[in-house]
Amino acid sequence: MENKFVKFGEIVGVSIGVYIVFKYMIPIVTPFILAYAICQLLYPMAEKINRRTKIPIGISGTILVLLLAAIVVAVLVSALNYLINQFEIFIQNKDVIFQWLDNFFGEICGFIGRFIGSEQTMVEAYFFDLMMKAQDGMGEKIFNFLADHGLPFLKTLGTFIILIIMAFIAAILLIKNKRTMKLGLRRNLFAKEIIQITRRTGQVSASFLKSQVVIMILVALICGAGLILLKNPYAILVAVIIAFMDALPLIGSGTILIPWAVIYLLSGEYYKAVVIIILYAFCALIREILEARLMGSKLGVNEFYILMATFVGMTLFGLWGIILGPLGLVLIIEILNQIDDLKGEQSEKAS
Repeated sequence: MENKFVKFGEIVGVSIGVYIVFKYMIPIVTPFILAYAICQLLYPMAEKINRRTKIPIGISGTILVLLLAAIVVAVLVSALNYLINQFEIFIQNKDVIFQWLDNFFGEICGFIGRFIGSEQTMVEAYFFDLMMKAQDGMGEKIFNFLADHGLPFLKTLGTFIILIIMAFIAAILLIKNKRTMKLGLRRNLFAKEIIQITRRTGQVSASFLKSQVVIMILVALICGAGLILLKNPYAILVAVIIAFMDALPLIGSGTILIPWAVIYLLSGEYYKAVVIIILYAFCALIREILEARLMGSKLGVNEFYILMATFVGMTLFGLWGIILGPLGLVLIIEILNQIDDLKGEQSEKAS
């Protein structure tokens, strides 16, 4: 009985410890976690360059990190340029879009009028009056919103940029000093436990990122193909947005695709509505099948527990809980396993 209480105490203590670390330490060490990930990605390449060319790892690592930073900047600039081009296309087609919206508004009002037994013009007048009332003071509200949130947004953006710069600088230093740091770690009293927990943390993070990237790519490809079939001029952009939305729990691709299908149904464009519904079904099916399988097969944890950990993580940490939930579960299990191993070693020594 005493052993059961001890085990229960260990589980509660480790769980509280992991929660405190995630809640208060993760925001502080985020740039260094990112730096560690960059180091793990680039160090084997730097080591290979060192063996073949005798260029010091510090120099080759610096070149690789700067090259990665340049690629990241190039991708972001290209994405921004693409968004600007799409916005220009939208501006050029604004008359067509506004005409479509006007026709759709008339069809909706006609549908509501037939449903409640009223004239379409009366329904249109009612909604028009509501929109005019909503516009009253809208400019002041927008100004107040920008005044309240503009400065904090700029501050957050500046902090994010500094964080990324620090991460790349720290990655350069990690690659340069990895060998000496590794030797120092091996002399640490808890070297085995630290290495094991760090390895498992890396496996969890890599599995999560890989699963999300694979699912987002598949969703984007399927939605892009479907929207191209419908001859949507913004097919690629919308497909990427749907893929990002699909990665967010409690939001998902349905927040875009379901209303879109309803709009097509109300507009009488049944073929397009069916295509959008099929796209949503494929998106839901892909995430349902692949997410738990890709994560569970790599972590060795039951799919149900992963889902439960994700929900608990979201409850405690918001959207970050998508990552921190499964990561916390694996850390708790791994730390408890290390405690059991230490007890086993002590028992062997005592006997």
